[in-house]
Amino acid sequence: MILWMIYDEKDYKNNNEYVKWFEEEGKILGIEVKLILRNELDILISNKGHDFLYAGRLISKPEAAINRTRDWKIANILENANVRVFNNSKINMLANDKLLSYSKASSLGLNVMYTDTVMYIEDNYIYKSRSGHGGNEVYFSNDENINRLRDIVNEDYLRQSISSVVGKDLRVYIMAGEILISILRSSELDFRSNYKLGGKVRQYHLNDKQKETVMKIVDTMELDYVGIDFLFDEEENLIFNEIEDPVGSRMVSKVAPEINIAQKFLTHIKNSIQVE
Repeated sequence: MILWMIYDEKDYKNNNEYVKWFEEEGKILGIEVKLILRNELDILISNKGHDFLYAGRLISKPEAAINRTRDWKIANILENANVRVFNNSKINMLANDKLLSYSKASSLGLNVMYTDTVMYIEDNYIYKSRSGHGGNEVYFSNDENINRLRDIVNEDYLRQSISSVVGKDLRVYIMAGEILISILRSSELDFRSNYKLGGKVRQYHLNDKQKETVMKIVDTMELDYVGIDFLFDEEENLIFNEIEDPVGSRMVSKVAPEINIAQKFLTHIKNSIQVE
């Protein structure tokens, strides 16, 4: 079985060890994992269907692909070529547009922070890019930075009220449509609690009400491997924040090193292809 692992070149440079991990685990499971850099991949479409060039040479299409880019369009093209993509294009598109994510969450009856597309800059709001990730392009407005934000914020941003509980959030990892692990992130230095930004992490055990909230998302979407991020209110109820696709495994490896994400994800992919 051939599996493409598709990356943007910049992201691959920061994740080359992650790819090597999947390549090694793939060998054990009989899966040939091939790195595909998006900028080297060309698409040929004709009456005969789809063909692909990689670095200028014709390459056989795989049985499956892990889309580690945030480009839902390449996932959709591969799906049209009968390649199973993990996660699928609909999930990738939803996860990488926060406006779509909040709209979907609201439609499912989840708690969400007040969000709008009004670009009037005023104090005590969060301004975040619709396509941002990793805590980047997220700003809290105050007297000191309000003029600077006027030069940054544009029509691709959202305005959002701030939670009453700041510097703390929860990432719930979903694998094959089931809850794998939940990790609490916290920061005493920043309203953002992202691990890459210096936030502290520890495993968190969901109560029944919190599990019910998570499963409202899981039961209505085809989720292969994602992270779902939540904020908290003062009663520890979950407030939907975003879906992370692609999601990594640094926090899982830190908190629960016994969980082999590469092995679990590749096993899920292999089982999914065999069933189809």
